[in-house]
Amino acid sequence: MDIDAREDVSARPGQNESKTQFWRDHIDTWRQSDLTQRGYAKRNGLGVARFVYWNNKFYPTTPPRKKDFVPVKITTAEQPIRLIHSTGVMIECPVGTDVTWLRALLGLTRAS
Repeated sequence: MDIDAREDVSARPGQNESKTQFWRDHIDTWRQSDLTQRGYAKRNGLGVARFVYWNNKFYPTTPPRKKDFVPVKITTAEQPIRLIHSTGVMIECPVGTDVTWLRALLGLTRAS
């Protein structure tokens, strides 16, 4: 049976086909098409939300994690050092701050 000819069986896939395989077939077919998720789901009588769910399950899109801190090496410090996090939190370290203490504070395993 052609995938396009199937009715919405999102809650009950065919007898010879597991639910996972049913959705994998649809998702893979959609990925080779020029249709949007919504367009493909509607054309094939599938629930849009369920289609999106299974697509995300098979092909998770986790955005790359942005680094909050970047490595900095300070050779001499004549003024306090300020670390400003992207959330706006600021840590000011006076001249002579013990790096071991700073590592513990920030939960870092490597810092110098």
